[in-house]
Amino acid sequence: MVDVYVKPKDSLINTTIDIVRRLGGGGIIYVPPDLRDIVDDLLKALNNNGVKAASYLKPSRSLLNDFVEGKVDVLIGLATSRSSLIRGIDLPQRIAYVVFVGVPRMRFRLRLEEFTPIRYLMFLFTIRNVVPQYLRNDIDRVVARLKNLTALNQEQINNLLRAIEENKELSGFDKYAADVIKEAVDLVSKLLDDPNIRRAIEQSNEVGLEYRGGELYVIIPDVTTYIQGSGRTSRLYVGGVSQGLSVLIVDNEKVFNGLVRNLRYRLEDVKIQDINDVNIDDLMRKIRNERELIRNIMLGKIPNQFLEKDPLRTALVIVESPTKARTIASFFGIPTRREVGPLIIYEATLGNLYLLITATKGHMWDLIPASPADVKEIAPAKGREDP
Repeated sequence: MVDVYVKPKDSLINTTIDIVRRLGGGGIIYVPPDLRDIVDDLLKALNNNGVKAASYLKPSRSLLNDFVEGKVDVLIGLATSRSSLIRGIDLPQRIAYVVFVGVPRMRFRLRLEEFTPIRYLMFLFTIRNVVPQYLRNDIDRVVARLKNLTALNQEQINNLLRAIEENKELSGFDKYAADVIKEAVDLVSKLLDDPNIRRAIEQSNEVGLEYRGGELYVIIPDVTTYIQGSGRTSRLYVGGVSQGLSVLIVDNEKVFNGLVRNLRYRLEDVKIQDINDVNIDDLMRKIRNERELIRNIMLGKIPNQFLEKDPLRTALVIVESPTKARTIASFFGIPTRREVGPLIIYEATLGNLYLLITATKGHMWDLIPASPADVKEIAPAKGREDP
């Protein structure tokens, strides 16, 4: 991935038009949910400037086919993890770049009825460095416990919130989860009620606070959406991993700083450069050539260099500890996690090598004898207890 940013000198819409006209077809445009009102104006402006654009706020197979076939140059969707243009779209032969029209972010009220583990995790992680040292242990403890709730779906969260509001008696994991939620909400309320801490947060370079209708809203970067959205441009294919371009138009300096820091925390080798420091035209020529190669491969026109040897090798790595398996997989980015029978397998790619990493959860010694004679021959000596 090549990640670049632009600090616009004009409006977001005009800046987007300039970028898309330069990059050409095969692009996805993401608009933050709080800027949804500009989607229609952006769509109209792009089409008026010779770019065949279409809004993709709801899944549409026919519209997606038009995009693949080149009848539509760019698709416009929302920069949220629930968007069908963020998740589940895999078109390595077509998608060459993405443009974020504004920094992807979450804007929400810190109220119990709007609680989600991810929002509170991101908020606490972002403000950790601006609060006094004596409060960081409290934040770390709550963050560690909130991570245990991230696997819950929204229906489960809503059920827990109703139980808390109705003061229902809970047991088992539900009781634990409800206690964590209340602890997180109480901690955040405590932090924001302290004038000195609120002032420190307001003066920070990474998180925004604003009032709307007399209510306090928090604005934090949506790192997951940025990773998933930009990842649409760099996909695994028979030749390795395709190269892609992500262009981020900065409309909020604070949230942008928070996004960069969070990205570097998750992906140590990430580098977001000023667009003026990158030869975009040369990069797009390389990307276009690779997209043509991928299209030919998908049509069965496979180049000789891919037929002479297998361009992608697969390796199974077996360790004892599940934590070790997850840690090793994380060395190569954010791994895919899937379950195969009783095993949890992490998948990661190194371009020409596809790793599958799993754990035995204990020492394993397996003996499959060929005959009864073999059993007698390799059986432990009399008096020995170890095999």
